[in-house]
Amino acid sequence: MNDLLHDDLDSSDAPSLCHICVVSPTRQIDIALPDAVPLILLMPRLVELTAASTESARQPGPGWTVARIGGEPLDLNHSLGRLGIRNGELLLLSPAEQAPPAVLSDDVIDAVASYSSSQSSLWATGRAQPITCLLLVLTALVAAVTMLRAPAGTHLALASIVLLAIPALITLALLGRPARSPWATTSLLIATVPLATGVLGQFIPGGPGAPHALVVAIYTLCLMVLAARRSPETAHLHTSLATIAVVVALGTIMLMVAPMTPVHAAMAFLAASPFAAALAPRLAVALARLPLPPVPSPGMSLSLADPAGEAPGPTSDPATATAEVESRTVVAYRYLDGLLAAVLVLSGGAATVTAIHLATTDDPHGYAVLALLAVIAAAFLLRGRGIARTAPAVIIASTGAVVATAAMLGAAWSPLVPAPATVAVALAMLLGTFIVGVVLPGGTYTPVQYRLVELLEYLMLALAVPTGLWALELFSYVRGL
Repeated sequence: MNDLLHDDLDSSDAPSLCHICVVSPTRQIDIALPDAVPLILLMPRLVELTAASTESARQPGPGWTVARIGGEPLDLNHSLGRLGIRNGELLLLSPAEQAPPAVLSDDVIDAVASYSSSQSSLWATGRAQPITCLLLVLTALVAAVTMLRAPAGTHLALASIVLLAIPALITLALLGRPARSPWATTSLLIATVPLATGVLGQFIPGGPGAPHALVVAIYTLCLMVLAARRSPETAHLHTSLATIAVVVALGTIMLMVAPMTPVHAAMAFLAASPFAAALAPRLAVALARLPLPPVPSPGMSLSLADPAGEAPGPTSDPATATAEVESRTVVAYRYLDGLLAAVLVLSGGAATVTAIHLATTDDPHGYAVLALLAVIAAAFLLRGRGIARTAPAVIIASTGAVVATAAMLGAAWSPLVPAPATVAVALAMLLGTFIVGVVLPGGTYTPVQYRLVELLEYLMLALAVPTGLWALELFSYVRGL
């Protein structure tokens, strides 16, 4: 009989217990709980055992939570075994409405080491790539400046060696593994641009001018086309540099053909820059080859048939088509960021050239130049507030801020603008910047107020064209015909 009783006690049907230590706000107990029973069924008994008195345990009160020391509350619908609680662990029982006390450590060095290991990431492959890319471009700039400082023809042998090294660098970048390091590939290709500039400075007689800029722009454009096909991950950088190269090439051609100065070319681009930014989304969609439906026009027959679905191919599967559209959307976003970044760089450069001209002239026509800078800055600042994505909105608003800063600096050094007027406008801009950038965002506004801001933006765009013509003195030219 005793043997049967002993066998029954050792049966595997006996519940498995988990020995833990439970700490409450009033006491600490060591208890063995079944590890297969949900905690929500054990909570009343735990609260009763850890209460300061029997009467306080029976009184209705807030809910209770169980958590590891320094951890999140455990799910009471699971058991100790399901939650991974092992023998000897310490659990904290606290009211649900109270935050658990902070964890204290008796070993400061151990706490610092634990925090560092959890927060700091270890060194891995690719961490030095930003430094590598920056160093590639900087070393190329140093070599280019060294050759450009000397007169043309001084270092022909050195320029010949660099000229032979440029194709080798391009081959190394294109035949490498761009999937492993697309940024390094792009940086190596970009590093050849200043090298080519230095070589041209030695081979082409005369100082740096429009012919040098034209050749470098064409070379950069061709190089960025190759880089875009090789490393699509850096499409925003390719697009930005290619756009800048196209604008510089067109500007240098106009300077060589038409009787105009760099200041007039800068003002012409400033007048067209808001419209270039408005066309950037459409151009990005076209470059990414996104299927954009046509805009219905009066008299156009509306057909519900999908022309893309009639063509057989891998895009006939809806899942495949959706994945392809999503991938092209990512590329379109990169193109858009690159185009807007190019507008930012070109507008900033044009505004700088225009501000320098404004600061060095006492011609009353400088008021037209100042008006052009003010209108373009306002147009960009108003356009940036209506863009949903963060990157384009920041780029557009930054363009307006750069142009506004150039206008203020040009007015400060201009002999045409009195000092009190410059200070008054600067204080007004200071107050307006704080109100628009800090006070107004996050408020609730009516549709009429939104519409008024849109109309003000359209007004600035409408004023950009006549103000640009006024600054370029085209009105006077037409009257003189």
